[in-house]
Amino acid sequence: MMIWTAFLFSLGCYSGEPITVVSRVRGGCTVSIKDGRYNIDTDLAKAISI
Repeated sequence: MMIWTAFLFSLGCYSGEPITVVSRVRGGCTVSIKDGRYNIDTDLAKAISI
């Protein structure tokens, strides 16, 4: 869990930061965080709690 947190912080995603799911594909999804779009795998997506 700690490695995912560090990766999300490096993208500028902190607690309370809005994340938008742009699209879903098998094995992951594309999310929008601040001004960027990122492809993340299913394991990372599961680590994000809302």
